[in-house]
This record gives sequence, C-alpha cells and structure tokens, in this order.
Amino acid sequence: MVENQYLGLLKFFREKNHMEMFLDGYIYCNTPEYYRLSSALGISDRNESCMVSFRESRGDSRLKMSVDGKHFGEATDLLIRYGRSDGWLHCWAALYSPEDDIGFYELKSNIELNKCQRTILSNI
Repeated sequence: MVENQYLGLLKFFREKNHMEMFLDGYIYCNTPEYYRLSSALGISDRNESCMVSFRESRGDSRLKMSVDGKHFGEATDLLIRYGRSDGWLHCWAALYSPEDDIGFYELKSNIELNKCQRTILSNI
C-alpha cells in the first residue's frame, strides 16, 4: 500500500436508521445549531459554521455590553455567522493510507472509538 494514498470516504452513523436511509439514497442532516448546542463528545462544536456563538442555555456566561466604558446591558445569546442563515450538515472523513504500522494502529483505534455503525465508500 502506498503511503498517504487516498482510499475513499468514511461516513459514521450514530443511528442505524440513518445508515439505512443513506443506503436507500437519502442523507440525514442536522443544522449547525444542533452541533453548537450539543455537549456530546466528538459531536459538539460550539462554533459550527459561525465565527462565534454564545448561548446561556448551554451554560455560557452572559455577554456584558458597553460602549466607551459605559455598561448598557447583557446578551444571553449571540451568533455571528457567515451568510444570512444556517444550512444543513452531515459529516464525512477522507481516508488515507497510514505511513507505517503505528499510523495504522492509531487509525484503527480512532475508528473503534466511535463505537458506531459505519459505511466506507471507496473512490467517490
């Protein structure tokens, strides 16, 4: 096997029905806000598809607002994003051949850590 050779795409599924939908030609997607609010390891991304996101509901501190040193209020939620609205997301990972045995075992371990259903699509 050639080092760093593209092998294909890797798609992880947390729910079996999402994998079955995919195999039937449908893609299940979530909004960026889903990932911003999630606290799940490996899923959560506080700033998914935006420059900054603060949410009191997920435990963020209120933002204190001031101009020229004069306090005029607090914000409980703030989102600064690219564009006018959020889209829909689904995750893929490019899979490349490791450079050595250590890289292979690290890759294998990372895949096993996901503890989920998976489908590998080669050469898409």
